[in-house]
Amino acid sequence: MTEPVLELSGVTKDFAGVRAVDAVSCALAAGEVTGFIGPNGAGKSTMINLASGLLRPTQGSIRLRGANVTRTSMARRARLGIRRSFQHPHLLAGATVDSMLRLAASAPRSGGIRDRKAVADRFGLGDRLDQVVTDLPYGHQKLLNLAMLWVGRAVVVLLDEPYAGVGPEHRDAVTEAIRTMAGDGAAVALVEHNLEIVSSLAPTSVVLDLGAVIFTGATQDALRDERVLTAYLGSAEETA
Repeated sequence: MTEPVLELSGVTKDFAGVRAVDAVSCALAAGEVTGFIGPNGAGKSTMINLASGLLRPTQGSIRLRGANVTRTSMARRARLGIRRSFQHPHLLAGATVDSMLRLAASAPRSGGIRDRKAVADRFGLGDRLDQVVTDLPYGHQKLLNLAMLWVGRAVVVLLDEPYAGVGPEHRDAVTEAIRTMAGDGAAVALVEHNLEIVSSLAPTSVVLDLGAVIFTGATQDALRDERVLTAYLGSAEETA
């Protein structure tokens, strides 16, 4: 891995005495997709919430390009270039695709903004700029969410299950959008349950189980690692 852009060191999060994230240390590098995988309840989404500033850690530190942002607000982190998606698109009812991109581009960003039309074209939305977002197919809503991250020149992109609810007809477009962001230099964290998708996008993965990191390394190695297999198979047995 090249020099990390975003680095979590010993990050822990407790909720009313329950440890959701346990001393997690990991890093994201520019131009790379890093997978975050693990069974349900492993702490993946909580980790994204901590990295984005939606939650503050109980312990540990978070650094962006070496600067400590552990206590920095989510809004401030967004201005610094840490952007995130949610499992379900956050869009304004009645707004058009173009107005949502304009809104995303209007918030101040340290790195400036990209041309809205160029972003829409690149994310497969060029012919839908005047369409009301709630009329879009769900897959296009997810693509719009990704485009909104990218129009503001995100430095770090935190993706929480971007494929959730996306039909087969839109999956390739979501994949290409993620490749676009990494190819243009963003450090991308991909939380995803589909291991085939993760292995196609992320050379490196971090595997979580019960809030703790149990594996960091090549994604292909993770899929053969005994600890990882035990975590997944154990989860399957418990829910069977």
